[in-house]
Amino acid sequence: MFGWEKKDMENIKPNELREYRELARCYLGFTEEQMDVLVKDGLLAEIPGPR
Repeated sequence: MFGWEKKDMENIKPNELREYRELARCYLGFTEEQMDVLVKDGLLAEIPGPR
């Protein structure tokens, strides 16, 4: 999964949007402990928000 600026990619295809939404539902279902394990194991990377 990746993020982008709107100026770099204005629209995504309907099938891409469905896939992103499904992935978001999956991530939102994880507990904090599960997310910590995924980050620790290198399967996910935590990206700090803006300061």
